Amino acid sequence: MKLSKEEKETIINFNEENDTATVYSCDQKVWNKCEKNGYKLIDTCLDSDGNVISKSYETDKKQISFRRPRILSDEYRVLLKERVGKMRNGLVETIN
Repeated sequence: MKLSKEEKETIINFNEENDTATVYSCDQKVWNKCEKNGYKLIDTCLDSDGNVISKSYETDKKQISFRRPRILSDEYRVLLKERVGKMRNGLVETIN
């Protein structure tokens, strides 16, 4: 049984009392990230055909972070493009 995109949910659960966080996911991309970051696999759920449909991981709560997207101004974006061009040509210059 294949899950729809809407059914491929991810739930991250932690509280102030415990130092661990639990990640439950039905998404292969999240599984890969959890495994790459060394999270401990604690449960795997299979469908009736034996296919993996979800995995649960446990990790230290400090490993979970929420970040704002990086928003660059047009001027800074141009400056970065110029810097990359110089780096490719071997002329490295620092930006403050």
